[in-house]
Amino acid sequence: MNDLRAATLVDLARAPSLLVVCEFDGVIADFVNDPTAARPIDGALDVLATLGSLEKTRAAVISGRSLDSLIAVCTAERDDLTSCGIELIGSDGMEIASQVTLGLTTDARRTQRRLLQAAGQVADAHPGVMIEEKPYGVALHVRGATANDAQHAIDWLSGIARSMPQRVYSQSRREVLDLSLLPVGQDWAIDALRQGHDTTVFYAGNDERALASLRGGDIGSTVGAGGSDSSLLVASPTELVTVLAQLCNERARALVSS
Repeated sequence: MNDLRAATLVDLARAPSLLVVCEFDGVIADFVNDPTAARPIDGALDVLATLGSLEKTRAAVISGRSLDSLIAVCTAERDDLTSCGIELIGSDGMEIASQVTLGLTTDARRTQRRLLQAAGQVADAHPGVMIEEKPYGVALHVRGATANDAQHAIDWLSGIARSMPQRVYSQSRREVLDLSLLPVGQDWAIDALRQGHDTTVFYAGNDERALASLRGGDIGSTVGAGGSDSSLLVASPTELVTVLAQLCNERARALVSS
């Protein structure tokens, strides 16, 4: 670990209150063609659980997946998530396990069904494309398709979404097109979890809105992708586990000496 990164983690560890938030896919888990087959990298949940057990420290995993999907892929690795102190957040912030979630109107549900039907037609026409139904919309996964088929599928479904009578919110990331009937955002979830202006956040992920929402003193770390100049750049989920372990050690030392 280079000196600049080590110094950054030491400063972060001294925060009076610390919130550690990690994305799931591509951040604490490698990308896979089948979303249901994804699993956390070895040690990822263990180090997050240890962080969450420390005084004045909270740990969370956030994902564009539905909360049920996130629970399924995490509990396949570790079945005691409810007691180990890791907060799970689905649908990019709209489903927080410990908080009340929002519902859709009748018209929005109708639009969602139309989107799901259209996504199924798009997937059927493009080998390797998969769909995922979500509480507030649908996701189109194109990782298993050829580049041409992937782009055509995304363009086709995006056009359908734009033609809907009710606004559909769109977000593209790492070969996934997310369509939602609510303005989801990881930035919203981070603010909801802060629970006070004195909480410092370490966010590991590639959501641009989340990174842009970080305040002075917060640290954003992109994983396997470029980020802003203020972000820590981490090459892979495996490397991130090493970073989290270092942060955990520094945090434990800082709490003992405080």
